[in-house]
Amino acid sequence: MLNSPSKSVSPLHFIENSENQWNYYISLPVMTLDTNGKFIFPPAVKRIWFDVGAHKESMMCRPSLETQDDLGIIAFEPMYDKWGHLFIQNRHERLFSIPAAVGTEEGWGLFRIAATDMCSSLKGVDPNANRKDWPGGCTETKFEVKVPIVRLETIINLLPPDMYVEFLKIDAQGADWEVVSSAGNLLSRVNMVVVEVQVNKPLYHEAHTEEEYVELFKRHGFEIVRKQLQAKYEENILFHNMRYPIPEEGVLPLKKIFKDV
Repeated sequence: MLNSPSKSVSPLHFIENSENQWNYYISLPVMTLDTNGKFIFPPAVKRIWFDVGAHKESMMCRPSLETQDDLGIIAFEPMYDKWGHLFIQNRHERLFSIPAAVGTEEGWGLFRIAATDMCSSLKGVDPNANRKDWPGGCTETKFEVKVPIVRLETIINLLPPDMYVEFLKIDAQGADWEVVSSAGNLLSRVNMVVVEVQVNKPLYHEAHTEEEYVELFKRHGFEIVRKQLQAKYEENILFHNMRYPIPEEGVLPLKKIFKDV
């Protein structure tokens, strides 16, 4: 059973903040749980992907729903306008979109909205980042917005016990390390993971290196399957959890990520 489930049907909440003031919240349901506290999926769903940083279309993952009838996708998008577009315009009965960022500490965090929204991130800009290396507004901050943050560990723990995450796609703009770390020991229930690594001249503050990612995944029983530069200073790396078989060719949307697939 769930621990102390709320019986309230009202989406309206008043919560006191640290300044002896009250914040007014409007909540909304994103997924349904059973009496054991596990997600309820449509009966057809046998496989799950996570799309972290889905933007407004989940363009890497969502198209696979049209050709793979047993697939379900949980997508995370903290920019409210992009999440709204994903939730309404790109709606699908097997696409579950969560309006939150993913990080190591659950709660609320400041999300930096860049002049180019594709560069928006929980991470600040590296003080040495040069706009000549990162053109188009990536180094410029328009404003910051408060967003909810969830841990992957929490979401994985809500999956039925016989289900693992077949594919975890991460595009968190400099925060990929924190996304992976947020899974904790439950990273063992993830098969394939693709991360975006900053190389040579990082855009984001405290960016982690390829060597650090390799060591982190190695500790959890993963191996490198593929890596490729996607831009001058960004590299995509695909890791495989050796506890599970590699999915058959064409199952994962790797052609959208790696040019040589």
